[in-house]
Amino acid sequence: MTPMVIAVDVDGTLYEHSQVAPEAVAALAAATRLGHHVVIVTGRTWESLAVVIPDVLPHCLGAVCENGGVLVEIAAGRASLLHRPADRVLVERLLQVGVAPLDVGQVALGAPTAQGALVGRVLAEVGGDEVVVQNKDSVMLLPPGCDKATGLRAALAAFGLTGAPIIAIGDAGNDLPMFAMATYPRAVANADDAVRASGFPLTTGAAGLGVAEVLHELLLGAQQQQQQQ
Repeated sequence: MTPMVIAVDVDGTLYEHSQVAPEAVAALAAATRLGHHVVIVTGRTWESLAVVIPDVLPHCLGAVCENGGVLVEIAAGRASLLHRPADRVLVERLLQVGVAPLDVGQVALGAPTAQGALVGRVLAEVGGDEVVVQNKDSVMLLPPGCDKATGLRAALAAFGLTGAPIIAIGDAGNDLPMFAMATYPRAVANADDAVRASGFPLTTGAAGLGVAEVLHELLLGAQQQQQQQ
């Protein structure tokens, strides 16, 4: 079987209700043993991944973090910025007006959706050109041209995988750019309204169970059939 790239989101996809389904970890491990390549593609910072998906990271080639802003080569432990750093003036002003909790990454900023209007006013005040991206119960402030698709393309180039077939698995509107570039886009059953409206295929299982379902459908089931023949 041609080696594939498995691009998988974290929150709401792998990680749900403070855990990762063991079935998802087992399926990702099995896929890597077959020669496929797992790349995490998330809005989270790199530092947080060791806390929420420690059992998944050993099976991953790389991680695209901060919604396309940071690329991590996991084996080397090396992170590189794919876009400009977060604007410190903007960060300070958001804190001054009481935006909290404010998630400050190297490139991306995140805040609760309930404070989206306040974030927008501050952005207009400081004259920033950051793009506001809705991600379920949060909003992200990103440099122009920074999304999961641009980050995934950078990862493929860095790992010598440009042109490889891509399985993309996610659950939220910010996953749509990587779905659009994927060979096999799949949304887990708990996907948000934006993803459901897009018409991309849905799994029957939610979160990690949906991840395992996709991998068995596209990779592992075919391998088992070959072994039985």
